[in-house]
Amino acid sequence: MCPYIILSLLLSVVDSFFTTVDPKSEICFFDSAKSGTKMTLTFEVSEGGFLDIDVSIFGPEGKTVYTGNRESSGKYAFSAYMDGEYKYCFSNSMSKVTSKVIMFSMDIGDGSAKEDMGAVVGVQ
Repeated sequence: MCPYIILSLLLSVVDSFFTTVDPKSEICFFDSAKSGTKMTLTFEVSEGGFLDIDVSIFGPEGKTVYTGNRESSGKYAFSAYMDGEYKYCFSNSMSKVTSKVIMFSMDIGDGSAKEDMGAVVGVQ
């Protein structure tokens, strides 16, 4: 197979995002899914402090799906348990002075990252 075709196939599947989480703040993202749809959050802290971040995933009615504290990287897969909007947050509330740069993707359904992602920032 031609190397250009392989590279093209790889680039079409990979769709990651970068975000900066300031000290004492949290940033959240939202994606919609139908019940039974596979969702996979993959993330890595690429810059800042001890390269750690708190991670949370919530279901449509606010139920906690996953919580991790001071993680450097991770991959968490689950099936949507009901139709609706799922929220995933990265919190840097433990840091007093250091911002963190996070690379992440949320794969929904067939494994390709969702392109029409919306973000809401909440500072606390």
